Amino acid sequence: SSMTAYGQEEYEQFLKQNPTHVIRGRAPHFSFFSAEFALAAGFTILVCIAAQFTQHFPAFAESKGFDSQFGALLLSTAMAGSVSCKLIYGTGADRFGNSKAMIMTAVLSLVSNFILLFTSARLTLQAGAFLCTVSAANSSVGIALIASDMFGAQNYSKGYPVISFMGSMIGALSGTLIGYMFDATGNYNVVLWTMAVIQALVIVCVIAAYRRKAAAEAA
Repeated sequence: SSMTAYGQEEYEQFLKQNPTHVIRGRAPHFSFFSAEFALAAGFTILVCIAAQFTQHFPAFAESKGFDSQFGALLLSTAMAGSVSCKLIYGTGADRFGNSKAMIMTAVLSLVSNFILLFTSARLTLQAGAFLCTVSAANSSVGIALIASDMFGAQNYSKGYPVISFMGSMIGALSGTLIGYMFDATGNYNVVLWTMAVIQALVIVCVIAAYRRKAAAEAA
């Protein structure tokens, strides 16, 4: 007899006995016009925009009255924060759930925006820079997680490439827009307030998306 994958025979028997069974949490009728897609796309676009602020830390430091060396230090601190948070993010998602990991990441990023806005001490600015790039975990790992949760394994390959492309394109454009906002105002206050609003909207998107998912699973 030919060899089969472990569990295949049981799975085939299960399908014969349950021909109309639908695995909860999946979306058999995928649509680009669904609320699930809109919320996942909104989340992706917002976190990709927020991630673009990192490259402006050298200019941000100078706008605060510091030299280019401190600007480079802030950028290095931000990079260290990005790497650290991506490593921790997966563990947090596994332990507390994907939605809670996304919300906590957005909350920490929101706090960092206010630190950068209202402080001028070197140590607090470094702390703000470190926390600011926590959002990079949402713009990398978080996008894949929300796509998986909203679209399910059946439709992940349909939805994820589209929202990822949207996020990449709009994120790239927003990096330039941030520069224009600085040129127009002479500081990063408007930019940081905008980033704070974006993180608040990220939280709203996550809550709405996972409430909709929970309602669909309960139906």
